[in-house]
Amino acid sequence: MLHELSREAESGGRIDSEHSRQMQHALLRLQKEIRDQQVTTVLHNREPHRTFPAAKKVCTLLWDLQKDFRIPRFQFPFLSVPNRDTQGMEDLHAACDNRKNVFYIPEDAWLGTGRDHYQLGDKTGEEVFGHCYRYHHLSRNGNTSGETFPLGGEVERGDVEEFYGYVGRKIFLKMLVEQGAVDIFFPRRMVTPPKEENAVTQQINTLRALLRDWLMPAKKAIQDEIDCIERHRIGYGWANALDISAIPWDRMADIYSLSTEEAMRRFFRADPDLNDFTNSSLHIC
Repeated sequence: MLHELSREAESGGRIDSEHSRQMQHALLRLQKEIRDQQVTTVLHNREPHRTFPAAKKVCTLLWDLQKDFRIPRFQFPFLSVPNRDTQGMEDLHAACDNRKNVFYIPEDAWLGTGRDHYQLGDKTGEEVFGHCYRYHHLSRNGNTSGETFPLGGEVERGDVEEFYGYVGRKIFLKMLVEQGAVDIFFPRRMVTPPKEENAVTQQINTLRALLRDWLMPAKKAIQDEIDCIERHRIGYGWANALDISAIPWDRMADIYSLSTEEAMRRFFRADPDLNDFTNSSLHIC
């Protein structure tokens, strides 16, 4: 099951709710502000961040998408909008920093002019409803060790963190399908699939060949890139095979709260174990 929601999304592109109309309007405002470079610098957690006036409204509407799964509003991450002239790792990719409670989506992603093949929905879903929400639900249980959280943290189980990142894309699509507003973030009306296995293997083999020809510290940078590709390949692959359509919204937080070991036991296998998660926790008498 590569994209179990894509068929539903075929009829979900229309704007048919007040929330969706507000989101479309907020995104159009944000795009205009980016084109006009109406940049504002906002202090968040005592650090300056580059953003735009409409970004706050976009975040409020994202937070309000699914009431049974959302986190407290004050814990929803701040949106920073870097451009290609910004120094630092976030100027090339979407990212999130859970310890600062910030997610980064570059200008070109909002304008649809990015250099990669990912959609705005892929990036927003992964950083917000994947990495951020995973970190929040683990933190609620006092357990944030053993995984790679973007821009810092342990590295042993980065594949599990990327698993939740890709699940976040699918969850975001599911939210938009229910709102009838898929086209706003997913113009292709489906989550972008992971790279083909052969292409990833070729990329890794090319980098490994470079390891033989370069000296330190270049070797460390190359090995870090190989490790990054590997953990994305593993995590994305298992998440791509997971069917989330039968999981009620009020059980999604339970899946996000699983320990690293339990998540691997249940989902890093050919027959994902969704027992205990397909029935709602809400009982109507």
